[in-house]
Amino acid sequence: EWEKHGTCAMDVLPSEHAYFSKGLELAQKFRFETVLSDQGIVPSWDKGYSFSTVKSLIQEHLGVEEMTWVCKRIDGQNYLYEIRPCLDKNFMPIDCPPRYDNVNRGGCNGEIYLPPPTC
Repeated sequence: EWEKHGTCAMDVLPSEHAYFSKGLELAQKFRFETVLSDQGIVPSWDKGYSFSTVKSLIQEHLGVEEMTWVCKRIDGQNYLYEIRPCLDKNFMPIDCPPRYDNVNRGGCNGEIYLPPPTC
């Protein structure tokens, strides 16, 4: 991960430790799970949610419109696996430029499911 992505950020995160520490910090800062659970949207293999509702809540939380959503279709249902926002060099959310393929991958539309965390 460091060699593929981290070295491109060396001007702002000059070491592997700084890079991975920032990743942990950002995961805590953006807390998508909390944003959704505050609205009653919780991980479940059995209960689906409107993709447009989930998308709107995350867009409002980040203050941006464009990002990449990754879903996987399993047994006829779409499961949300990743939300990929873009960040500027100050680690603030920005709209992803078109080259980042900020579209739905794998069928994020209609009803989606949020898989529970695994250990």
